[in-house]
Amino acid sequence: MPATKTPIRIIIADDHAIFLNGISVSLSSQKSISIVAKARNGMELIKEVARHRPDVVLTDIQMPEMDGIQATATLRKKYTDTQVIGLSMFADPTHVLAMMHAGASGYLEKNTDPEELALAVQAVYLGNNYYSPAISKLLTQIATRKMTKHDDQLPFTDTERAIIRYICQEYSSKEISEKLQLSPRTIEKLREGIQKKTNSKNMAGIVMYAMTHKLM
Repeated sequence: MPATKTPIRIIIADDHAIFLNGISVSLSSQKSISIVAKARNGMELIKEVARHRPDVVLTDIQMPEMDGIQATATLRKKYTDTQVIGLSMFADPTHVLAMMHAGASGYLEKNTDPEELALAVQAVYLGNNYYSPAISKLLTQIATRKMTKHDDQLPFTDTERAIIRYICQEYSSKEISEKLQLSPRTIEKLREGIQKKTNSKNMAGIVMYAMTHKLM
């Protein structure tokens, strides 16, 4: 990765002070990076970006007041020169795809070492995308997923489509049963049928299928 002539100006957003301070200390040792501000939630992040106009933003996904996904979508519309990297504890397909859709140029787990984090910052600053190995593997699985039928040809009933949407919104089977006024056992059977139709092994598989087939 070629070194930049001037320090890359970044803002870090995370609602956990320990992580926020830890990553700040780690990146402060990098001569090519300058931390211009920190934020504890999405609303603060947008205000700090408006004030400092950074080159790159590192943002947690789950934050109070406004999450990282909403903040990313807002920032990418208002400040197109500012690149965004999502940070999360897990390689969750829902969050990864949502961040990509919002306009993020990169996605890393929070346990990424400082050297790779610095490489990611430089990569997105230069106009490239950067994903950790685990995220790259997940994206490959999504991209290579076999799609035997188009959305309008899929044999889903209206009830099954509703269940898929609720699953993507992280509702439990009990909550879905209350919303659809069906028994939890019926919901479980229908969910098992959805898994077979989508060739999914679990809930995450259903979410990936819904994302790739635009069922959300």
